[in-house]
Amino acid sequence: MSDKLGRQRTLVATASNLAVEFEADTDLGLTFDFDKSQNLVPDMDRIATVDTIVAGNGYSLGPGGSPKEIICTSTSAGSGTGAKFKVTTRAAAGNLKPTSSVKNTAAFDSYQNNLTVNENIGASAFVYARINATNIGFTGTTSAVAGTSATGSSGTFLVQFSNGAVVGATVSAAGNGYLVGDVVTLTAANLQTGIGAGHTVQSDLTLLLTEDNVLGGLNTVTVLEGGQGHAINDTLTLTEEGSGITGTGTVDVATLSGSVSTPGNNVMYPSAFLATGATGTAPYDVQYMDSSGNTQVFGGIVAGRYYRVGFKQVLSAGTTVADGELQIYYDGEF
Repeated sequence: MSDKLGRQRTLVATASNLAVEFEADTDLGLTFDFDKSQNLVPDMDRIATVDTIVAGNGYSLGPGGSPKEIICTSTSAGSGTGAKFKVTTRAAAGNLKPTSSVKNTAAFDSYQNNLTVNENIGASAFVYARINATNIGFTGTTSAVAGTSATGSSGTFLVQFSNGAVVGATVSAAGNGYLVGDVVTLTAANLQTGIGAGHTVQSDLTLLLTEDNVLGGLNTVTVLEGGQGHAINDTLTLTEEGSGITGTGTVDVATLSGSVSTPGNNVMYPSAFLATGATGTAPYDVQYMDSSGNTQVFGGIVAGRYYRVGFKQVLSAGTTVADGELQIYYDGEF
């Protein structure tokens, strides 16, 4: 191969793996006897591309609500299994992340700190939240208290108090319409109801939402691993790896990959590739021409893993694996 993939070179052939000399930007079809072609046809049931992206909710956002690149797997996949995707997220329905911790605003912290100082020096008898019968600061946790912002509604929060001061708040119900950076207000009346009868709260409580609190949706989706057993028009629900939340975004399977050889056709094309000992900054991209002549990008590649995808050519432009570090395979058996 040339350019980014190096000079023409010979790849090792074994009994189950067929690999040949190849160059970038050239047709990689191999001619076999009719019987060999029949025996080497893999199932064309691996996802190559997806379309009809529905953003949904339940995915991480970056700092300040910016897009974030994540890895997702499918939790409902028709008859298929094992697919994996690279996703870029975006702000979506604005649901809150259940059980996530929410910070007080700096203005509220300053206000309640002054109340505590004034109580300590005798300038005031009361801290932020008190028991009416004794005027002692309240310690405990509220029931779910509604909190709204300029755009968000229906979210609820559990607020923790210690000696009359707010020391923490967590999301109880997700609500909708919230944005990273929103100031959420919990009214004094609602807080008093959440604490219970016989208590007084001196003012509204304000909380600040961060990217740890607000969930995003799907924006762009690229296939990393095609899995197996899939069918065109399968609708897949994607869930972020490492997240305790099941995402609600979906994609539809647009095309499938596999060798373009069929019984009776003695031309066979590659069905997989491997980055061997790749150097530089991972993950890598391989840009290729699919069986229909369309240019595709297979992203998220790491060294030492086989990637099953059918292709006619490996394209030098857009392929980031370094010189001499890509092998191609024809039968999909590794």
